Amino acid sequence: MLPGIVMVIGIMLFWNQIYNILPLYNTMGILVLAYVVLFLPYTIQYVTSSFTQISGSLMAAGQVFGGDPVYIFLRITLPLIKKGIAAGWMMTFIISFRELVTASLIAPPNTLVVSTFIVREFEQGSVSVGMAMAVICVLFTTTALLILNRAIDKNKA
Repeated sequence: MLPGIVMVIGIMLFWNQIYNILPLYNTMGILVLAYVVLFLPYTIQYVTSSFTQISGSLMAAGQVFGGDPVYIFLRITLPLIKKGIAAGWMMTFIISFRELVTASLIAPPNTLVVSTFIVREFEQGSVSVGMAMAVICVLFTTTALLILNRAIDKNKA
């Protein structure tokens, strides 16, 4: 695994090289692309963990009873890995919500995400506003996590 700053600098250099072909640099698209490249492995790890716990005999049983691959995926595999997908999404959301390096290096001018807003407020001397936003950020991610846990627990019953 590469550190985030190395990956972001690599993305910047790559998109600067092909700017004439695809002018994505200095847009919101490059920020979205950078977040996807940086945080998709976290989500894949959670989904892979859920998927490896599924026995191959379940897929074989679905095939024996005449299920095509799409039907087996939708009716057997997806219900069994949906908790892993939800957990992966939530953990990725929490990590990326407060990520500073990518937004600081690659965000377009006059584009603020939560982390860059907090840093800007500290730099401008508005420590109370920066701290308030940090508390709101923590409360928002905690609330989202609690809601997801409640939704997952409700599906168990």
